[in-house]
Amino acid sequence: MTAHWVLLLDSIHYRGGSKVASEHALRLLLEQGGRVAVLSADPSSWQLPGIVHLRLREPAWLVPQEQGWRYFLRHGLICLHVLLARWRLGPLLLLGASGPGSDLALYLAKWLCGWPLVQWIHGPVARSRTLGRALAQADQLFYLASSAPSLLGALSAAYGPQRAAAQMRCGHWQSIANGLPQTLWPRPCQQSGSPPRLFWAASLLKWKGLDVLQEALRGLPVALPADICYLRPQGTRQPVCTIDAQLPGVRWHAAPADIDRLRAGCNIFVSSSRNEPFGLSILEAMAAGHAVLLPADGSYWDLQLVDGQDCLKYQAQDSADLRQQLQRLMSDADLRASLGAAAQRHAQDYRAERVYAPLVRLLLQGGLPTLAALEH
Repeated sequence: MTAHWVLLLDSIHYRGGSKVASEHALRLLLEQGGRVAVLSADPSSWQLPGIVHLRLREPAWLVPQEQGWRYFLRHGLICLHVLLARWRLGPLLLLGASGPGSDLALYLAKWLCGWPLVQWIHGPVARSRTLGRALAQADQLFYLASSAPSLLGALSAAYGPQRAAAQMRCGHWQSIANGLPQTLWPRPCQQSGSPPRLFWAASLLKWKGLDVLQEALRGLPVALPADICYLRPQGTRQPVCTIDAQLPGVRWHAAPADIDRLRAGCNIFVSSSRNEPFGLSILEAMAAGHAVLLPADGSYWDLQLVDGQDCLKYQAQDSADLRQQLQRLMSDADLRASLGAAAQRHAQDYRAERVYAPLVRLLLQGGLPTLAALEH
């Protein structure tokens, strides 16, 4: 067992893909003797046995603040929770597993106490001098490849283009993909001989594109049976989609506990997000052998998968084109099967035990600084 605790900050009030990815990495960390505590505004989001839950309590009026003095006040109060966690647990390695905008309190704690900080970036970062300066202070930074342009933008806002480019090339910044652990590998779906059935899983945030999918389903000449799993975000000012409960053939599931069973009962997966940073639900559908439909928008999986080989693509945000591709899959069982098999093979490259190895190893060691820094 390690001498230090890894303290992960979770200031987001709903469970999403970044939390699931973090959970997969923490599972491997625990299996190798690491100790993990999660300071969370929503402890129910974390379903991993073995972690210590620390409740993050905030005034409701501060939760949605994303700029100005109220934003800094919020993270000042969160920083107090971090300092109290050090008093309760002992030596800490700070882990930000969202982005500097959500994890700013950890940078305040590092500035005050000098504790090592590892930042894991799951999505785009706003162009901000404050966030750019914060990023430069991380002892180690892991990021999704799709986040690189926004990271460069934030650093450029703080230090200018040349210093920003040099920072991106430094040895303690590393690109990392997301992965799925062997113990939670999705069960395979049934393609051969099974009628078409659609699966969708995401939050109701507007950029996830549920409205585009609903519009495509409304125009089908024959209803396509579907299981749609959704999370209703809390504590956010971002726009959200509404559910059309009258869509024929659709079964709606709010944060279902049996999502693996539901996914295995389907064989077509649709991603309708705008510029998805990674898309863990896409990877899960690939691993299950779904025929994957995704937008051609330059996002991660659009660059990794080949149209007609291991997926089908449609024009981004175009419900009519999405409908046309759905009809193509509905009428061609052999195409569904071949796309699903190819996607399933591709998913093997994203085993968590391999892709998360550098991150897990660093967290076990205590980060780049010597372990003596953890005793401060």
